[in-house]
Amino acid sequence: MIFVSLLKNYSKELLHIEGLRLLQIADGNENCTENIETGKNGKPFFKDRHAEFNISHSNRAAALIYNTSKKSSGGAVLSTGIDIQKINYKKDITGIMEKAYSANEIEYIKNAPDVIEKQKRFYRVWVLKEAAIKLNSLSVFDIKEIPSFIDDDGLLCAAQTMHFDYLIKMFESADETYMLAAAIESATGQSKLLQQDIVFSGQ
Repeated sequence: MIFVSLLKNYSKELLHIEGLRLLQIADGNENCTENIETGKNGKPFFKDRHAEFNISHSNRAAALIYNTSKKSSGGAVLSTGIDIQKINYKKDITGIMEKAYSANEIEYIKNAPDVIEKQKRFYRVWVLKEAAIKLNSLSVFDIKEIPSFIDDDGLLCAAQTMHFDYLIKMFESADETYMLAAAIESATGQSKLLQQDIVFSGQ
């Protein structure tokens, strides 16, 4: 399950609380937050591992991915990662691309037909990288080590060596545009598009 909430009045603290509220809804247990611990690189998890989840915030948006699917009967629950970013069309992306993106990814962005599409492509790659980092309990400092998400044909795809199912979604709210990527560890060892709806809510 994937949830996105857009707050009218927000702060970093309120977004954190909203992320936990979404988790309570997804889990069906208002006390589930008492069962959370923090693992490698700060990734939260349930102590009993009955489900995997991940939360992200940007501007006034909070996003959650929640999963109970397992690799096999009696196996571990498949890991998750999610990232959401408000698109800043005026953001200078050159320095970040040079530090964090592969040559194929940079070429994919530079080949965009206009400035607006160039920013969108930058954020598509960024949120996918962040979701992959969080799924694998890595750090943002590992971002350069994440395999390229652009194939030899110049198309956006999941890095085949990372084996996760993924979804990328762009949506607008008022005068804001957001880019979201969600990822779930692959049960088959092969990456594919994630077939999940996004549940939107707001306060």
